[in-house]
Formats: sequence, structure tokens, C-alpha cells
Amino acid sequence: MNHSNAARRPLSATSRNADAHDVPRRRLLLAALLFAAAGGAHATCPGTPPPVTTPVCDGTADDTSALQSLIHAASLNGAPAVIPVTPNGCRVTAPLEVCSNTTVIQRGLLKAKTSWSPSGSPFGVYNIADGATDVRIEGGGVVDGSSVATASGITSGGATLGDYPSSTPNAQRVTIHGMTIVNMGQWPIRIDGTDNLRIDGVTAKNSHYGLEVGHDTKNAALTNLRVSGIEGNCVVLYRGVTESTVSNSLVSDCGGVGIYVLSDRPTGYPASHANGNVTIDGNIAREALVGIQVGNSPTGAVATGVNISANQAHHNRTYGIGVVPCDSCQITSNMTHHNGNAEASYQPGILVANSRQVKVAANTVYNEGQGTTTGLGIVVIETTPGLAAGARVNVTGNLVYDDQSPKTMVGALGGALAAPIVSTGNSFSSGLLDYFSYATGSVQRNYLTP
Repeated sequence: MNHSNAARRPLSATSRNADAHDVPRRRLLLAALLFAAAGGAHATCPGTPPPVTTPVCDGTADDTSALQSLIHAASLNGAPAVIPVTPNGCRVTAPLEVCSNTTVIQRGLLKAKTSWSPSGSPFGVYNIADGATDVRIEGGGVVDGSSVATASGITSGGATLGDYPSSTPNAQRVTIHGMTIVNMGQWPIRIDGTDNLRIDGVTAKNSHYGLEVGHDTKNAALTNLRVSGIEGNCVVLYRGVTESTVSNSLVSDCGGVGIYVLSDRPTGYPASHANGNVTIDGNIAREALVGIQVGNSPTGAVATGVNISANQAHHNRTYGIGVVPCDSCQITSNMTHHNGNAEASYQPGILVANSRQVKVAANTVYNEGQGTTTGLGIVVIETTPGLAAGARVNVTGNLVYDDQSPKTMVGALGGALAAPIVSTGNSFSSGLLDYFSYATGSVQRNYLTP
């Protein structure tokens, strides 16, 4: 698969990539339902495991049954199932079901064969059973999708089958640690309906979709990730993720958004479910369509209580950090620079659109608008003028400057339509202007620096 920017299909900056999510997800949902009905997915692990056999792992033989026997045995006897290191790796043709009380340690290479089954489903090389508890998949090994169009890396079903919410219980206490997942025709990791999830130290690259966590997942911690070469969005929290964090991670070379907190509602789902109380902290997002974004689909609920702090967003094709929209959210102590390009005029480091009670504070924004002379620092857009003071956007204590020659920025602060803004204590360099459209009741008190 060609993962160059030129080969990617166009993606929307303000909604979930329709190519990567809406239509294919409906097709995949139907395929998943059919496959589950056939007994192939999310099977209940047997009380008595099949006889344990030794995988060949010569890079040619089908090791699915042998590896599955090791994993089933591990769920009952408490010892970890070990995927060995061999010169040519192990190969599988169907998902390996991982049930409760199971630890898998993958040390070697595990590849999906071109005869991968089920055809058209999103299920992974590892598939965590519905309602499973105390699952750990770890190790320094590599899961390689071999660019098989229907292969994913690690998946869990939870609430993804049928209408939301599902009667299927969420999985509990799932850890994915230290894996490298590459060349997936679908998702490197897609975890739905899981509580107390830990994804740590994972590298995911050169795949069609990114790393996604969704469907009423609670208390998820995604840390120390390295995600790159993704045709769509690199990291996504969607459809009702709460009390969760994405931290200390590097996302780059993303066809869509680098880190995306998305409250969406696809066709066929009876209700929208907002993300809430999510922290995006200490990450680097670069070379994406947008660095970090909080948003919703046209029918989705608005995210609340998202804290975006201490991140770096730079060299993205449009803006660095955006909340479009988000209520009761904070954008603090971030650094953005060199966002925008010659094809995208008037791109800001930080964008706030249609949001309420947002705090934008102590950020450093500089040298935006690469390839143009229209870069902007912080932009607030309000399509419903005249909001009460309690709904104000507070822009305080930010530093905006352009120290280049020639300069690429035209404004430090800007916006469209009158918005209730408290803009105080911001510093911006000579030549950059305050273009905010202040609504009645706004406060303006900033500093021009040499």
C-alpha cells in the first residue's frame, strides 16, 4: 500500500473521515453480524481447551489452530501463552480469540496470511472476547497484516455489534503493551466497549486506519504510543469515551487528524454519545491534516470537559489544535508552530469554534502559515452571537509571535462573527494584529511586544 501524502484520499478536517469510517463501518458492521451469526467471531472460550499443539512457525504453515490452543490453555492454567521467535515467524488465517484471565507474550513475528478469514470483517489477528476480563497482550514482537485488506491487529467487540448500547458487557482490565503492529488493511488496534484499558508503548504504522478506542469505553490510558504512516486519523477516541487520557505519544504522517476526540453518531445508531473528561497531555502531533482536534459529527453530541495541555502541534497541513466544538474545555500550555501550507490560507495555531466556556491560556503560538502570508495565532469563531457572559471563551496569557524573515503570519488573534470573548494578558509581536470580533460584554486587555 502506498502511504505517501500524494496517494491519500482527501479527508475532512472537521468530521470523522467519511472514507475511513462512515460507509465502510456500516459495511463492516453488517459483515461482522453475519460472521458472528456463523459462529466465527467472539466465540465463548471452551471450558475444556482443545489439545495443545506446537506451532510450526516456519513462515509458510498455518499456525492458527496451534496458537489458539496455547491461548485457550493459558486462559485456564494461568501460565502465559508465548508466541516464539523463529526465523520466518508464525502465520495465521483467522483471529486468535483471547478470553478472560489470559496473558499472551508475543516475542516473535506473527503475520496474517493472504487467505485471511473472515473476509470483510474488522476482527483482528488478536480478538478479545466480549466481556472478557483481565487480558494482557504484550511483548516486543511484531504483528504484520501483510497489507491484507480485511486484517486488523488487535480488536475487541464490546458494544460494536448491533444497535448502541449493546447488551454485551464491556471487557474489563485489558492491557496491550510493547507491541509493534504494521501493514494493516484495517485498524492496528480497535478497542470498543472496554473499561480500565491500558495501551502503552505500542508502535503502529503503515496501515489504512489508525488506533481507535470507542463505544462507551471508560478509564482508558493510551501512553507512549508511536503512530505513523496512517491513511486516515492516527489516534481516535470516539462515541462515548470517558475518564480517559492520551499522553506522551508521537503521531505523525497522518492522512487525517493526528489525535481526534470525536463524538459521532453514524447512520443507524439510535442516540449520540459524547466523549467527556478526556485529557490529551504531553503529545507531539505533526505532519497530519490537523494536529489535535475535538469535534463531533453533524448529529453527534458535543464533547465536554476535554483538557488539551502541554502538547506540541507543528507542521500540520491546516491548523495545530482545534475544538470544533467542545464545551467546558481547556487548551493550556501547548506549543504550536509552522502549521498550514500554501494550499491552506488563514490557518491558525489554535482554533475554537462554536464552543462554550473554553479556556485558552498560557500557550505559545509562533511562525504559523507556512508558504503563505496569512498565518494566524488564535482564532475564535462563533456562529451564535450574543451568548451570555457565562458562555465566554477566555483567551488569557498566551504568547503569539513571528520571528521569521519574511514573515508568514498576519494576525495574532482573529475570529468571525461577534463572540463573547475575555481576551486579557496576551502578548503578541509587532506587526501582528488583534482581529477578534468582540461581542457586547467582551473584555479586551492585551500587550504588544517589540
